[in-house]
Amino acid sequence: MTFFLHKPIKTTAEVSRLIDSHEIENDQLDFKEDFWKKGQEAAKDAAAFANRLGGDIIIGVVEENDRATGWANLSMDEITQREPSVRQWFDRYLKPRELVPSIDTIRIEAPDPNYGALVVSIPPSTQLAAWP
Repeated sequence: MTFFLHKPIKTTAEVSRLIDSHEIENDQLDFKEDFWKKGQEAAKDAAAFANRLGGDIIIGVVEENDRATGWANLSMDEITQREPSVRQWFDRYLKPRELVPSIDTIRIEAPDPNYGALVVSIPPSTQLAAWP
């Protein structure tokens, strides 16, 4: 069983609420308009969250001045295709590998069901580290 110190985001309504309220990024919340370009970047972000209190990285939300401003134009097809790569990057670049399965990825549909976001929920762990 994975133990989170935060309540992981799991629904369209929760993501929409963050956007509507122009939620600000913080130690447990990060917005990304698009996927990482390199696996090492994904692993570093995940390890940084884990080494604090854990949190959610939401890929598919536009941010401006560290505040959520809208849904990005990420199609659900692209999210479905790229999610396995994110999981593979974590498997490859995070240590110890036994902790990697505790990271959840959840596909969320936007109000327009052709688009969406990928929520990466990371539990706290002082042992999780990114490796080159």
